[in-house]
Amino acid sequence: MMHTDRPDSLLSETPPDVVYALLQLPNDRSYEVERDKSLRRIAYAYVRTHPKDEAILLLRKVFLFFVFDPDHEKGRRPIYWVPSVLLTLFAIYGAILRGNKIFQEDRKICPLPSQYCSGLPLQ
Repeated sequence: MMHTDRPDSLLSETPPDVVYALLQLPNDRSYEVERDKSLRRIAYAYVRTHPKDEAILLLRKVFLFFVFDPDHEKGRRPIYWVPSVLLTLFAIYGAILRGNKIFQEDRKICPLPSQYCSGLPLQ
């Protein structure tokens, strides 16, 4: 089965090096897997060469996750942002109440991945 989502059907804003990398892929059954691998390599290379931009983007996304956008049509309606704000306040309140116990008790329930590899006994 041949795939029709070849690079010529992608958006015109796609960088030329990405289009070139996609054009090099074989048009066979493994096209989607190879496309995914190729795009991941390109993305990882970009992150390694632009760490500051990626860190800023990450912080921005985390910030936007916890706040609402008043410029968006739905952001001006309290029905959309009040539950989010209340849930965030309750989460902060709960974390303050539990204090340091949050990490000690949760580690017993869900051990750190490093403990599996280190040979340390799981508590």
